[in-house]
Amino acid sequence: MLRPLALLGLLLVSTALHALTPGQWENQINPEMVGVPIPFPAYSVTYCVDAAHPAPKIDQAGRVCSESQVQESGTTLTWQVNCSSEQESVKGSGKATFSADSVSGDVAVEVTNASGEVTPMVYHFSGKRLGDCH
Repeated sequence: MLRPLALLGLLLVSTALHALTPGQWENQINPEMVGVPIPFPAYSVTYCVDAAHPAPKIDQAGRVCSESQVQESGTTLTWQVNCSSEQESVKGSGKATFSADSVSGDVAVEVTNASGEVTPMVYHFSGKRLGDCH
């Protein structure tokens, strides 16, 4: 499954490039496996947005990711994402609403494992600027 840093990259793949104020940010992420009534634990991820790192890197060791069809309309951003590794592929889309100091939205993905089983997931997220980077 997607690791937190990769997921954060999926959530913010282009949002930070468009409107996030530089500084320390925190995102609350609530994963949901579609059709499964058992809740997954929510978690948070903090990261620094600055000129050198306007968005978290979405590639990880052994995984290559790319985004496409990035569209901005007012304060809403939508995108498509594809990631692949030897163990799985991830395809999906995201939608984020943002301001200079907050962001929220959803990323819906289908995770296909090496044996071809598909698991639909939705990641709900909300984030806020905490202050300057540490």
